[in-house]
Amino acid sequence: MTRQQGAVVRLVLMCVAWVIGGMFTFVGPIVGAFVYELANHFLIQYTQDWQVVLGVVLLAIVLLRPDGLLYLGVPNIVALRTNTRFLRISNAGLRESHVHDVQITEEALNYPVGYTP
Repeated sequence: MTRQQGAVVRLVLMCVAWVIGGMFTFVGPIVGAFVYELANHFLIQYTQDWQVVLGVVLLAIVLLRPDGLLYLGVPNIVALRTNTRFLRISNAGLRESHVHDVQITEEALNYPVGYTP
């Protein structure tokens, strides 16, 4: 296997983990990678056709759980977007969420010199 082929295989495995876990959360691909590796480990021990079995499982996940295994408590991404509630943060939280303790050496468009959030 060449270096480019290995890179393609890794990219495909990352996409599989992304689909299994769920693509709309940060933790989803991590859960997907864990589930993939766990299934891969056990399927190799029991069958030589482990890739076919894994493909069927992946197809079932895509068809039955299009949002992935990591369910967010809503039926789909549209409901997540429409039912989301934003919380108000304090001025101290806003200041803390911005970059601080950095000396500006060149003025940027989004942070002019003397800007204090």
